[in-house]
Amino acid sequence: GPSLDLIDRFKRMGFKQPHHLPLPLLRKMHPKTFPSAPPLKVLFASSIIPSKGLHVLIDAVESFPTEVIGLTVAGHASSSYAEDIKKRIDQNQNMTWLGPVSHDQIGDLIGDHHVLALPSLWPENAPIIVREALDLGRYVICSSEGGAKEFGHPVGLVKPGSVQDIVNHLNQIIDNSVPLPIPQKNPSMTEHIDALIKISDQAIAKRSHIHNN
Repeated sequence: GPSLDLIDRFKRMGFKQPHHLPLPLLRKMHPKTFPSAPPLKVLFASSIIPSKGLHVLIDAVESFPTEVIGLTVAGHASSSYAEDIKKRIDQNQNMTWLGPVSHDQIGDLIGDHHVLALPSLWPENAPIIVREALDLGRYVICSSEGGAKEFGHPVGLVKPGSVQDIVNHLNQIIDNSVPLPIPQKNPSMTEHIDALIKISDQAIAKRSHIHNN
């Protein structure tokens, strides 16, 4: 399980407890200079579905003057919800709709922004996009529910559905009242595979011991 939250959910559902094993990043992140401001550039990059909380983020951004914050939205969109979201974005001059973005462009896209926001309404596991943003030293705002809360600083945690929580975190970033994020590194693929082999070896040794006894 890549998050302790997921492991706890497995336990509560009566499943065998999985090992805690953080995932590696599959895309190489290329560090970019922190963008100048204003405006504060906020990125949402995920599926355009209600559970991701994009409508809550838009409500928060709309409470700021257009010259203070800009919002970019990227992600797969194929629903009436996404159509409604696009209409809202088209009505705001400080918001940009990109639609689907290829995987090899994600690193540069994150690097062009100050903040990644993923205010999900349901408990995420260990979002790859959040770990990529942290790897690049970007501010992150995400739900206080699920595995994302385990990343620690510099993640700003918001109560699911709370516009005010998002506004408060954005204000703190604008006012420079939170430290500039320090890039956080994830396990390499080699480290991840070594950990998998170790867990497998331990399981085989345990089965062998039980069988021999």
